[in-house]
Amino acid sequence: MRYLLFVVIGLIGCFPLRAQTPEDNLRDEEYYPFQNGYEEPYSPMIDTDSSLFYRAIQSTGDLFRDATDFKFSFVAYNRRGEPYRPDRMSLNGIRLPSRYIPSMNALYPQKYGEPMNGWHLPTTLDAEYRTSEEPLLPERNAALQFSGRNYLMGLRLTIAENLGRNWDLAATVQGRTGRDLYADGVFSNSLNAAILLSKRFGDRHLFSLLTVVPVSMRSLRTSSTREAFDLTGNPLYNPSWGYQDGKVRSGRIRREAVPLAAAAYRIRLTDATSLAATFTAETGIRRYSSLAWYDAPSPMPDYYRWMPGYQTDPVTRLEMENIWRANDVRYTQIDWDEFYRQNRNSKDGSATYLMEDRVERIANMQLLAEGITRISERLTVRYGIRAARTDSRFYKQMRDLMGRSYFVDRDYYLIDDGVYGNKLQNDLRHPDRIIREGDRFGYDYDLRRNEIGAGGLLSQPRSEPPPYSAGDTTKKSFSPAINPSENRGRCISRPTCSAPRQATPSRYGIIWK
Repeated sequence: MRYLLFVVIGLIGCFPLRAQTPEDNLRDEEYYPFQNGYEEPYSPMIDTDSSLFYRAIQSTGDLFRDATDFKFSFVAYNRRGEPYRPDRMSLNGIRLPSRYIPSMNALYPQKYGEPMNGWHLPTTLDAEYRTSEEPLLPERNAALQFSGRNYLMGLRLTIAENLGRNWDLAATVQGRTGRDLYADGVFSNSLNAAILLSKRFGDRHLFSLLTVVPVSMRSLRTSSTREAFDLTGNPLYNPSWGYQDGKVRSGRIRREAVPLAAAAYRIRLTDATSLAATFTAETGIRRYSSLAWYDAPSPMPDYYRWMPGYQTDPVTRLEMENIWRANDVRYTQIDWDEFYRQNRNSKDGSATYLMEDRVERIANMQLLAEGITRISERLTVRYGIRAARTDSRFYKQMRDLMGRSYFVDRDYYLIDDGVYGNKLQNDLRHPDRIIREGDRFGYDYDLRRNEIGAGGLLSQPRSEPPPYSAGDTTKKSFSPAINPSENRGRCISRPTCSAPRQATPSRYGIIWK
């Protein structure tokens, strides 16, 4: 090896080496156009709605997500569009959000930590539930829960009965209520109800129906700055609540009602081969209420301009520090009464402070059909197909005008903008549209996602964990579109109201572990 290295170095030394050729000097003007007084030609600005959906059509795992994702998004804002990790659990291999976990824990006592089928399930699921072929064990229990985090107390009732003729029934009801004992302004009111009905036909067929209805209303914490935590002496300081007429009112409330229906069928063809199919459908609405302000100072008490650290006068800074350390709620929390006074004194009579809902209407369907064939004691083959349809509609809706009767639908953040200051209209077909409580405004669009895939998995359980190889092919497509809605023809501060269908290429993969 040493002699080979000497031979290579000798051959290189026989040829002249040059860092830059004369031809490269001729191309310098192309790569360095600004060295000779070059002026960039004017390019007209392109206005398009496609930027609104740019993040929505990206894959779920990318470097941009890792570098910019806000790790505490549960206490602050999330991006619009397709979430990065919407699936936290699975039912018979179908990925579902975590909102159904409380009911699933009661109906499916057996929970699995590892994915059932590696070709279509991620490895980051919190829980996995499967339909059991065994008859349900009769059960009746009640549980009283106490907690100081998010809620104060809860009650859960569960019943499981054999109805005869191979029919089984399981049902659960769970309610939680109360405020957080540690973080001020946080409370939770939720009710989850679920029914599981299953029927066995002989020893080879199993059919089950599942319905889950989760309804909840939760007040959330929001993020703040270290200065606010240090001045208040409270590491759980929550700036998003305050007093109105002497009562606590939260500025961040999430309301959710998204029922789930599922049907599963399993047949054992032979002792070595079985087939299973599961269909799920969920539809409902999610609302995230938040305090908003338009053409007015920020109402958040921890806004950087209202903090002592922003003040340049030492006397003013010391006075503000003393107020914060005294935990004067007029300054450290939201002053709701002041917002009503500001609205009454608005110049044009429209609301400047208000409560708005960011709404998501959900309509999702999924189908998974798969088979398992045990070729030998050391070789098992899994195969199947998966199809999914996701239709989500996003819009803003007026919840509370705080003493006023209307609001003008404009993009107030562009009023002082030197470039886009003439593009204030959110609805180009209805300029300066008057918004009442319950009306939609701001934005209104759909995200439709279609997905179909097929794959297989070959496992050899010779060690622990067993090695396996898997492959799959998946076709996905996105169809973002602006909705006319009942207010007819709303745009997103742009001169066009359409967005083309955008599709991602097929994915092919082989995995070996």
